[in-house]
Amino acid sequence: MGETRSGFSRERLAEILRRVREIGQLDDSAALEALDEVLSALRLEPEEDELDSDIDWQLKSLVESMERIRSTIVRVRAAADAPGHQVLWDAQRLLEDADQLDHYIDSSLKTKYKDEFAQLRAEAKQAAREAERAAHTKMIQEHTTQVIHNASSVKSVIAGIDRAIDALRKLGPVPDDLSQVARQGKERAARYRSQKKLDEADVAVAGGNARKAEKLRKEAAALLTQDWAQTFPGEQAPSAV
Repeated sequence: MGETRSGFSRERLAEILRRVREIGQLDDSAALEALDEVLSALRLEPEEDELDSDIDWQLKSLVESMERIRSTIVRVRAAADAPGHQVLWDAQRLLEDADQLDHYIDSSLKTKYKDEFAQLRAEAKQAAREAERAAHTKMIQEHTTQVIHNASSVKSVIAGIDRAIDALRKLGPVPDDLSQVARQGKERAARYRSQKKLDEADVAVAGGNARKAEKLRKEAAALLTQDWAQTFPGEQAPSAV
């Protein structure tokens, strides 16, 4: 297996490195807690000569990894009920951890735990997909109700909804009601600039300036045609009035 200066097997070092990289993605509070857990586990580990062979090290590491994945599955499933900003990263890391579960272990262990690996991966995939669906659904809802301040906001809303819908389509059929919500959100953004012109036209009418109001309505129609074509290619824009 190859000796190292630390006394750990290369497989054990690979596992520790993976944990360190994972910790590096967390915020300071969570990272400190996770690092303390890793260091405590290392201090409690027996000397290498107390284990029968390197297989024992691999088995111990494997058991720890499986328990960690099971804990992550529980956390990701809970996050699907109220997805936050980190849920997508957690879901992706869960899939990667489950996929790499048997990458650094002896073939005898791969054979022995083959069925358990398959079941754990299936559970991880289902939990991750549920969390991803919940997160992208929430993004659509947030973009649909996002306050639009300017043309930049318009682009942000449309791009955000498109990204979330595309991600959901990769996970399976998108519910009709959610597709409708996304459509309404994009329509609201596409109408933003023309609606501002229409509002200005109403002010002009109230002020008795009919000529200016008519000019503003024409500008509103032109803007709607332009923005609608960019938002919904191939569709004819509705009337701006």
